Amino acid sequence: MKPDDLRAHQQQLSKQIGDGLNKIAIAIAEVAVEEAPHKPQMLPKEAQKQRIENELKNDFAIFKKRVENGAAELFKSIIELSFSQPQLISEEIGKELGKFMNFSTSLLHGKNGTNYANDIFQGKTIQEASQLSDQAYEALYQAAKHIYDQQHYEQAADAFAVLAFLNGKKPTIWLALGHSEYFCHRYDAALLAYSMAALMNPSDWTCHVHCCKCYEALHQMDLAVNALDLALSVIGDHKEHAESKKKVMQHRQALIQKPSK
Repeated sequence: MKPDDLRAHQQQLSKQIGDGLNKIAIAIAEVAVEEAPHKPQMLPKEAQKQRIENELKNDFAIFKKRVENGAAELFKSIIELSFSQPQLISEEIGKELGKFMNFSTSLLHGKNGTNYANDIFQGKTIQEASQLSDQAYEALYQAAKHIYDQQHYEQAADAFAVLAFLNGKKPTIWLALGHSEYFCHRYDAALLAYSMAALMNPSDWTCHVHCCKCYEALHQMDLAVNALDLALSVIGDHKEHAESKKKVMQHRQALIQKPSK
């Protein structure tokens, strides 16, 4: 797929996401108003629906902007990488990305939307429901990593957020998102990402160490110590992590002597 085709896909997808999210906001508002108990002192149903709809649209606008930014950065990065790694933008990968575009169109405009929704509610990721191959997903990951390696952390955070949205079962993606958010000084967002990484891979003690660094940045030393306690619990008595365990214990001891603010 040519760069111009990718840009056109991105622009079309952006519009579809916006239209689809607005439709979702309207539908949710209608259901919420119909199911909520009505009291005389409350606003008329139509006014309630409009208020809920506006609130949802505002929230979705923030989400849409991040998806737009992330998708744009991913496609731009793929184009950059295509010069050194042509396989990332091969005809096959282009077809896969086009397939995902068709999925988004169907989902957001109601075509086969129920079937897709059933797949997602049954535990499938959006990647699986859209039949986006692992090779195409890997191409997107390499594009996001390329952004991160250039220390463009704001753009990397949006890119990895898109990948986490597509497949939230990959701890590597959550870790990368956490690192990106950390370097943007958005420590609460980084904590959420690191916690998701730990949930996806309970044996990875480093997630808790990364959480500790976020709590330190927030001057919440008690929580930082708790995070290291979790790391030590995961490490256990594994001999291969003996040196790491020693460092974590030293770090914990140093934190105990620091007061929380």
